[in-house]
Amino acid sequence: MQSDPLQQLKTLHLPPEPLWWPPAIGWWLLLLLTIIISTWLVYRIVRHFQAMRPIRHGKLLIQNLYAEFQAGQISEARFAHESNQIIKRVLVPGLGKQQYAKLSGDKWLQTLDRLSKTNSFTQGDGAILGNKRFSPHPSMDPKALNDELQNLIRRIQP
Repeated sequence: MQSDPLQQLKTLHLPPEPLWWPPAIGWWLLLLLTIIISTWLVYRIVRHFQAMRPIRHGKLLIQNLYAEFQAGQISEARFAHESNQIIKRVLVPGLGKQQYAKLSGDKWLQTLDRLSKTNSFTQGDGAILGNKRFSPHPSMDPKALNDELQNLIRRIQP
């Protein structure tokens, strides 16, 4: 006879564990959102890097020009002329700011003051970039001018 009726029952088989593939719709949406945000971030970083290229190049040109001056390869007047040209090239063709193309003299110095957020171009060492550089014997402090140009190039926004 049956002493234990539970002994006659067959053993239970558990259902298989759920598989990780295919993921639920929420995971697909999270993956899609991650791809979209990552693509957008990469796009913005690349665009920013490209927009800053003229500024980085201008900074390098000014550093090289100052090194040439320190080595005695160029004069103070040439340093002033070429520095002005570099700043114009960064602003006009480099960054596409055509409104600065025709500026010269005091208006150019005021614009440089506005861009650098100082008054060192109208009242300081940067004034040589105006009409003073065309005088027969322009006087300037090349180190101070270089410092002002480096400050200006740091503050220029694309």
